[in-house]
Amino acid sequence: MDGALLFNAAYFQNTTDGMLISSIVEAGSKNNNVDADINGFEGNAILFLSETTRLDFSWLAVKSEIGDFSLVNPLNPNGATQLLSPVINADPQGIVRYAVTDAGVIFKSAGSLCLAPFNPAGGVPCSNPGILTDVTGNQLPQSPELSYSLSLNQDYNTDGGVTTFRLTYRYQSERFGDVFNSERATMNEHKYFDTKITYQPNDANWFVSVYGKEPRK
Repeated sequence: MDGALLFNAAYFQNTTDGMLISSIVEAGSKNNNVDADINGFEGNAILFLSETTRLDFSWLAVKSEIGDFSLVNPLNPNGATQLLSPVINADPQGIVRYAVTDAGVIFKSAGSLCLAPFNPAGGVPCSNPGILTDVTGNQLPQSPELSYSLSLNQDYNTDGGVTTFRLTYRYQSERFGDVFNSERATMNEHKYFDTKITYQPNDANWFVSVYGKEPRK
């Protein structure tokens, strides 16, 4: 297109052995080494519609998959699908509480869950933190499958400098917040507009910008 289009794209395949994935264990966090495959296609394109007008487009499409691995889900240690009772205090102070699920009884104290009676404040540790949940084949957390942005840029030239107006539409697909790909930790897709106005004088090395973003709905 006689230099009016700049295009750059890349396909990548990455196999990572021993990637660090953190998990909550009682009141702390533990790092786990897992294997993962990450494949994707990314790129950007710039189309010059005129000397002062251009379109920018960038994208990232990613498919991630966790290798053979299992760990305890700290928010659902027995794999329950239904709560069968209200939460009941196991002691007058309510230090330990419990509830009945369709997979058994879950005990809770502060931020810890356990499948057996326990009391961290009283020196009784958890003897059964939960059953292992297979996360093989799940998507990596915080890894949306698709994100892209499309921008319109318009330059206004004057004797003193250049004012550039930029309007951008951004999209990011939903993503999981944990390795269990649980619904309660899923973040919805994001799509919004933002705008930026920049002024740069011709005879100086500074610039000033004003940025605005559409509130998320």
